[in-house]
Amino acid sequence: MSIDDAIAQALSDCEQRHRLKILFAAESGSRAWGFASPDSDYDVRFIYLKPLSWYLRVGEPRDTHEAMLPDDLDLAGWELRKTLRLYAKGNMALNEWLGSPMVYREVGSLAMRMREGLNEWFQPRQALNHYLSMGRRTYTEHLHSDHPKIKKLFYALRPLLACRWIRQHATQPPTALTDLLAGLNLDSEALCQIEQLLALKAESAERQPLTLSPWWRRWLEEEIVQSGAATQTLPASKRPPISALDHWMLEALADPDLSFSSQLPLPAP
Repeated sequence: MSIDDAIAQALSDCEQRHRLKILFAAESGSRAWGFASPDSDYDVRFIYLKPLSWYLRVGEPRDTHEAMLPDDLDLAGWELRKTLRLYAKGNMALNEWLGSPMVYREVGSLAMRMREGLNEWFQPRQALNHYLSMGRRTYTEHLHSDHPKIKKLFYALRPLLACRWIRQHATQPPTALTDLLAGLNLDSEALCQIEQLLALKAESAERQPLTLSPWWRRWLEEEIVQSGAATQTLPASKRPPISALDHWMLEALADPDLSFSSQLPLPAP
């Protein structure tokens, strides 16, 4: 069985076992970013809908699902109401799922509408702080030695490139590294260094150590400083009210192609 078939089967099994409808599923992490190693996991992230009776409870039942399956297959999903709340707050992980180049399932128009609405809900200053925190923390905690793991360099590089994108465009950075690089003003030396690193990562194990050159250390430190300064100058945009997303929720529950039969029994008291 191919990995695509295994993922499709895992998603269908999850629907049956947990009584949910998967509206969108995509790859996240290094494979979606475009710098997977031969031993990288498959990180499948999805958005799902529950039966109407699930939403008619006084309490708030569990709104996430996670499963670690054979073949390095990591599944994790968020229920639609939780997803829309996070979308309204500008959750960067969710925004990256929506921009993933590896989509495994997309049902209805919800994901497309969420993508189209990103600019309206995007918060440049908040997003810059998010990516800067990731890049700076990885650099401080994992790149202090001269021989860090290659994976950690990428986990500092990509967030800092995302920071540069936000500084230049004030929009959601693309998920794929190639798309990110294509829209940035990088000098030829930086592009050459990144291309060499990508080639090395493609044939190296996740934990493969590398020699962190003075050039890389200087470049990372300069990007951290420049992005830190930009956090004070980027505008703070005003989001629409979260109630603006209510109709997306209601439409999904009312759509017979997406929702469960209204005849499903209510849960026992």
